[in-house]
Amino acid sequence: MTSLTTLPSPLILHLPHFVPHFVPPCLKDAAGEPAAKKRKVSAADGTAASVAVAAAGAGVPPNPYQSRAAPEGGFFSASELDFKPDIEKTLGYVFDAINVTRREIAGRVPLIGFAGAPWTLLAYMVEGKGGARTGWAQAKKALVQNPGECLAVLQAITDIVVDYLCGQALAGAQLLQVFDSNAGYLSQEDFDRFALPFLLQIPARVKRKLIANPAWREVSLNVPPMTCFARGAHHAVSKLTRGFPASGRLASCIRVTPKKKEKEGGEGEGGGGGELSGDGESFCIRFGYDTLSLDWTMDPLAARRDIEEAIKQEEEKEGESQQEKEKVPEEYASMCASVVEVAANEAQPLCLQGNIDPMKFYGTAAEIDTEVGKMLKAFREGNGGSDGNRRHIANLGWGMRPDFTPEAAEAFLSAVKKHSA
Repeated sequence: MTSLTTLPSPLILHLPHFVPHFVPPCLKDAAGEPAAKKRKVSAADGTAASVAVAAAGAGVPPNPYQSRAAPEGGFFSASELDFKPDIEKTLGYVFDAINVTRREIAGRVPLIGFAGAPWTLLAYMVEGKGGARTGWAQAKKALVQNPGECLAVLQAITDIVVDYLCGQALAGAQLLQVFDSNAGYLSQEDFDRFALPFLLQIPARVKRKLIANPAWREVSLNVPPMTCFARGAHHAVSKLTRGFPASGRLASCIRVTPKKKEKEGGEGEGGGGGELSGDGESFCIRFGYDTLSLDWTMDPLAARRDIEEAIKQEEEKEGESQQEKEKVPEEYASMCASVVEVAANEAQPLCLQGNIDPMKFYGTAAEIDTEVGKMLKAFREGNGGSDGNRRHIANLGWGMRPDFTPEAAEAFLSAVKKHSA
């Protein structure tokens, strides 16, 4: 039986080049630095994790497992696959790599976790790396000829991705990204059937699973913000603001006010007479994506307009039907002074990410500077003017190519800082 987690896929640690104008609230320790619990790594495992980190940093994904490739033009039958693999056993090396990396970077930059989206992973399972040359014809053929089987495998992949991202968060990842690099190869109808339902499950289930996990609650009551990148799916921007279960409504949001912590050393039973510390500052949790990443062909102004229109439609629906309230675990609620359901327009505004054309990195530093200036201006206008940078993460509209020079990346970063000042 072939495990879904050992099939060739882009389920790797991802450390993209970006400069955040706005980093949503992350997990913080007492010193103000994001907290990460140490995983127990043996000497041998530590070496493997270090190798994995080095490989990830060099752009080469670690591949400690071998698996047979899908037959030419073939499709793995659902009966051949292990739908419930041991995530810790098969992908624990990634969690170790994240944990080691988190400790090594010591809060200098955010650490971003990464997972491929279900449809993109399914496409790789069917065709491997060469599918892009044919527009993923064999993978789309599978959707047509084996739709029920594909849906079953997509759900199994989704379950694994949820566990995988939770494992990354517990290992120390501060933001989590879901990459649907092949989204644009699907028609709108096929995207709505074979991609969207599974994309919407992921952030809702990850966040619910984390706040229900006692080990997570020891670290924070907040959750890592999550990003979705659906390359080429221009029609999907407003759809990706929805929640799960997918009722066509926006993702539910809650405002959490933690209980004020009590300083140690107080008098009375259990230290109950101690002085309260901390301001119990509230934060919002959106049970959906916090950031939508745009590819280089997307217009930031149009994307923001689509999001605002989705919020407007949600407000109009408020009087028509009552959305089911978000239920948090009692153990979680008991640690909070209050947990209140809030409307989408009252929560933290969605952030946009992107979206310079990666090919601009072949230009000179001056040309890159000009392109960055235009990119930031477009996002600033789309986000509402001079303060728009607070809702934008500067990034490429896709990935770095192997032949890009470090100097081009440096020129990009310098230009972002210059035009954001």
